[in-house]
Amino acid sequence: MFPLPNYITYNENEESDNFLKRLFKPRSSHFIKIEDTTLYKTWNGEALINFKWDTFGRKYYYIIWMVYLIFSGSFIIVATFSDDISWPCQKILLITTTVLGFWYLFVEIRDITSSFKVYIETSWNYLDLGAIISAIVTSITWLINGSVPIGAITFTALLLELKFINYLRFIKYFGYYLAMILNTADQVVAFILLIGLIILAFAHSLHLLLQSEIIQPDSGVNMFTQLSSSIVAAYYMMITGDSTPVSSFVSNDDILIMGLMISLLDKPEDNNQAYLKLLKEILEEIELSYLLPSQKKNYKWFPYTFYYSVHVNELRKFISKINSDDWEESTKPILTKITKVMNDEKQESEADKIKKIYENQELEADKIQKIYEKQESEADKIQKIQKMLEKVMKKLEIQFSDEDDDQH
Repeated sequence: MFPLPNYITYNENEESDNFLKRLFKPRSSHFIKIEDTTLYKTWNGEALINFKWDTFGRKYYYIIWMVYLIFSGSFIIVATFSDDISWPCQKILLITTTVLGFWYLFVEIRDITSSFKVYIETSWNYLDLGAIISAIVTSITWLINGSVPIGAITFTALLLELKFINYLRFIKYFGYYLAMILNTADQVVAFILLIGLIILAFAHSLHLLLQSEIIQPDSGVNMFTQLSSSIVAAYYMMITGDSTPVSSFVSNDDILIMGLMISLLDKPEDNNQAYLKLLKEILEEIELSYLLPSQKKNYKWFPYTFYYSVHVNELRKFISKINSDDWEESTKPILTKITKVMNDEKQESEADKIKKIYENQELEADKIQKIYEKQESEADKIQKIQKMLEKVMKKLEIQFSDEDDDQH
């Protein structure tokens, strides 16, 4: 049984709130309010996520995903086949993108107002917001002017396709990688900002120092004449160690990817926890932005508590890990009742084995008894046949003796 009663239920007085509060500041359950992810290291947390996902999360997520495919697909079709599609058809697709874009923007605004701190701390939300706003602005500009700069189309298509990839995070194998990338990005944001400020400081200094230098014809281009190009040059010099910026630098992408792979394979438990956290974020968005107050009262979706099953072998492994020296937590769970149940079950299991052996022996004995009875039956038949033969032989002897007497 899940040990936290009323953890996923909602306040029954939510309908007493005014319309604007329910729209932009809906009440939350403890499941949404508590941000600590320690629970999801345990079976209880995983069972909670699986329960919600199987009950309503998967169905709603697929619907949201299908609507997004229409939203992004309409724009990408126009962007890719604009020369082959008539203008009236392009207008229909762009209007579809705009209308659905405003719907998604409304959902994002609700997410911001309902949980501002969580929203700004999640990196993928910036991608979602950028893709939606870019698609709306580009589509409206395209509808008004009949054309749009290719750069805006390219940037919007890139964001929409990246957002589509983000929708794959509900799949476990994709979710591991996306969770790892997301966690890595969240952890290095401060580091990247610090490095960026240092690069900007060096670039500005080199720009002031070298902007008036005369470069020899064979020396290449002076990248420090403009501040923007000097930032690029300083970046490559500081990050890659290349003294000839841009022209011949060595990429270290393979090293970065190898580092990500090592971090992914190093601690699979942490990856599973990060994946469950992604599913939790999906469920939070569905509950806050898509479910009606009446749906949140559905006892089947939000029960007082619930039961879940664990395989006995997994439970034995868990108990063995707790009792071993490999337990990493500061405290150990009390296993008195569980151990007693396991011991009772083990005794019952041994008793069942003995009972099965006894039943098998009885079956074998029954088979032997039947064979013996069959043999006795066969012996009786043989004995009867022998008696019949004896009677026949006696009759024949009498007949032969009578015939001899007649002849004499």
